[in-house]
Amino acid sequence: MFLRGKLFFEQSRIYFLKSINNNKKYGVGEITNSLTDVLRFSNILISSTIPSLIKNVLQVILIIITLLIMDFRLTFVAFIPIVIIFLVSYFISKKIRRISKEQLEIFSSIYSVIKTIFGNINFVNVYSLDKFFLGRYENILGEYAKKQNQMAHLYARQMVDGMFFFLIPSLILIFYGGHLIITGEISLGLVTMFVSYLVSFSQISTDSMGLLTNLEQTIPSVYKLGEIYNAPSKQWGDKQLNVTNGDIEIKHIHFEYDRVIFEDFSANFKKGINILSGSNGSGKSTLLNILTKIIEMPDGKIFFDGLDINEITESSLRRNVGFVMANPFIFDSTLRDNICLDKDNVSDNELMDIIKKVKLDNLLDKLPKGFDTMLSGDNINLSSGEQQKISLARVLLRNPKIILIDEVGSNIDKQSLKAIYECLISFKDDKTIIIVDHHLQD
Repeated sequence: MFLRGKLFFEQSRIYFLKSINNNKKYGVGEITNSLTDVLRFSNILISSTIPSLIKNVLQVILIIITLLIMDFRLTFVAFIPIVIIFLVSYFISKKIRRISKEQLEIFSSIYSVIKTIFGNINFVNVYSLDKFFLGRYENILGEYAKKQNQMAHLYARQMVDGMFFFLIPSLILIFYGGHLIITGEISLGLVTMFVSYLVSFSQISTDSMGLLTNLEQTIPSVYKLGEIYNAPSKQWGDKQLNVTNGDIEIKHIHFEYDRVIFEDFSANFKKGINILSGSNGSGKSTLLNILTKIIEMPDGKIFFDGLDINEITESSLRRNVGFVMANPFIFDSTLRDNICLDKDNVSDNELMDIIKKVKLDNLLDKLPKGFDTMLSGDNINLSSGEQQKISLARVLLRNPKIILIDEVGSNIDKQSLKAIYECLISFKDDKTIIIVDHHLQD
């Protein structure tokens, strides 16, 4: 039981990490569905399903050997229809697998629509888009209902097959076995015993068919998990990055989405405040994502203090490069947790020092439990400026030598924006700071 639990934990953990690393390739619905199916498949794998199936197979083999020893002719005659029924069930199982795959894809779409609606509920309400999204939801749900009906039909077919699985061999035995009894070739006791073994065989086989059906339904999910698991991961090296000078050199990078964003682009950034300006869609935010390897760079080179980005470890890049994103992430936990994240043993004095640097002490005074006050993931108890200050505070707490700032002024008031930039300017002699912000001039 301990080994089963450990297998379940490790398998779930691996797929969770793989899904995070491949979040650009797969949609939210696909990843969520796949992670859910990890739990489902692991439960099947480590619970009684597969052990029961193995036990049933061994019992079936023993029964067949016993029946052959008892009477070869009865066994041969009884198993002709059984083989035919097995073949029919096999083709039904293939259809179940195909429909299960289609259901998996549709269910991913259903989840994505639900996430879009309830993740942006204020937008939906302001623009009165409830009927619009309801129409999309109903269309996808209708497709899912069709697949459910097809699946129900196939299950009914399998139930009928199960009935024939027992009925036809029994009828054959009654007539053929009766004939052999009348002619004196076998005894009534032998036929009775044969029938009892055949009943056991039919029950075990029917149970096994049900277990196989469950596995067939899971196979499409397993294929999807395998696709995610085997997807190429980001390229990381084994060298430790320890930024001292704070020099960033970009050489001849090329990158495109549906259009070319960078074509033979080169740039250099030094310690101090560096401003990235340009029109919307010119690739400013994309460049920050490339510098943090959120987006893989297909062509070109990037160097941090002369060290190639593809030669350094992920942990050392994250340690040396901090990123304040345009949309700050606040989760359901305390202010302390939202600033410290996975950093342990941070004292109140350290936190207070950071809070003062980002000018967030006014918020702290209003919170009933100070650092241990619960914050809401939907941000209803924080202003946009406070959210961005928390985002900057968590970066400063880690004290990276390079800080990337992406459009933090888009949705905050001028006073908060001024406080953030005053804080950043205080670090200009010690850190390389790259800022993307259309509101900087204001």
